[in-house]
Amino acid sequence: MVSEDYTESSLTTEPDDLTALHKKSGLPTEHHSRRTETGFLIRADRLPNCIPLPANKIPARSWIWDHGHAIGLLTKKNKVLKHWLCQICYEKDPPPRLSLYMINTEVTTTKVINHLEDLHQFDRLGNKLHQHVSKKRKGWSFKA
Repeated sequence: MVSEDYTESSLTTEPDDLTALHKKSGLPTEHHSRRTETGFLIRADRLPNCIPLPANKIPARSWIWDHGHAIGLLTKKNKVLKHWLCQICYEKDPPPRLSLYMINTEVTTTKVINHLEDLHQFDRLGNKLHQHVSKKRKGWSFKA
């Protein structure tokens, strides 16, 4: 009878204790990378309690991911909330308030689109506007 803590090797008849073998190997048991799948470095001094999120099975289709990164924010209850981090704002020196450029995307990306539209002059389809276009129409004035 083989204990649940052991697996039987196909090369030998002796059971292998995988936990003991891993400890002997010296390999790390936790993943401590601070880089996202795109290579973006999440600096602990600027983004405390933030971690890179694992890659999704379905590729991101929205244009917003061309201008930001998916990161996770650890809550006090050890829950990870998915956020979008604006790379344009992050690279500014000094950067704006964190709450302006790290936006929760658990449910919707509408706030991200509004951020890119209002602060960085993108339209709703992700095209960069070359001049500032106000959402409000300016009044017409005609001279007679």
